[in-house]
Amino acid sequence: MRILILASCVSLAICNPQQGGFFSGIQGAFGNLFGASNSNSRPPPQPQPARRPPPQFQQQFQPQQQEFQPQPQQQFQQQQFQPQAQQFQPQQQFQAQPQPQAPAFRPQTASVSQSSQPQQQRVTGGTSLCAAQAPNHFWRDPRDGVQRGYVVTWKFGCSSFQQSDAKEYCNSMGMEAVSLDSPEKQDEFNRLIAQDAQRFFWTGGIVDHAQKTVFWNNPSGTPIPFSQSAHWSNTGGAGLPQPDNRAAGEVPSTPEVCLGILNNFYADGIKWHDVACHHKKPTVCEPRQ
Repeated sequence: MRILILASCVSLAICNPQQGGFFSGIQGAFGNLFGASNSNSRPPPQPQPARRPPPQFQQQFQPQQQEFQPQPQQQFQQQQFQPQAQQFQPQQQFQAQPQPQAPAFRPQTASVSQSSQPQQQRVTGGTSLCAAQAPNHFWRDPRDGVQRGYVVTWKFGCSSFQQSDAKEYCNSMGMEAVSLDSPEKQDEFNRLIAQDAQRFFWTGGIVDHAQKTVFWNNPSGTPIPFSQSAHWSNTGGAGLPQPDNRAAGEVPSTPEVCLGILNNFYADGIKWHDVACHHKKPTVCEPRQ
């Protein structure tokens, strides 16, 4: 039996020379047969070196790492967040800019002032004695609360009107010689003649001695009876209270049918006088309405 086992072991050693050769196979067979075990007699197994990947696999794997490394998640988020911040800043700058409305109110105010000035300067009319002028005195009538403009001719040197010339001049501008048909209006123009130290001026009054009433060239003027005016002078050229119509008895006869305002002409203060219409004085023009 032992001869058969030995023969089989010899055959195994011969058939498998990679496991230690012929003698090593015999030695191993005898060791197994007789139970001899010697760990030092058998060479330790050689450690196999780590198998390195083929060069082609390394070249293909490295570019994948290089492509993946430049795109981490943090860099991708920062690139997306930065454009959003840049888009938000222009919105803050646009909201911080002032609205262009404050300047749209000033153009309207300027256009109103510019349109009102030409209306005052666009005057038509005038006569050979005096050119047309814009109103240069303004007064608010308390009877209706309306402020009106008046043309005071002595303020620009036109002072040589007969009463008919004064009427013609005012009519050329669509106006009438002034009517002093209320106590407030009488006080206003008395104050004006005193302020300017003007000696006299023509009104639009027509003195009707027969009816003892003063009518006015301006149709809107209210007639004033002689007895209702406290502005008549107590004296005149003949030393008689006004109206005295004294020139009607002179030669040639010149009825005093025009109303003039005289500033202390007879040392009597600012008073009304009936005057012959051929005398020359400045005047005041007023709107017809």
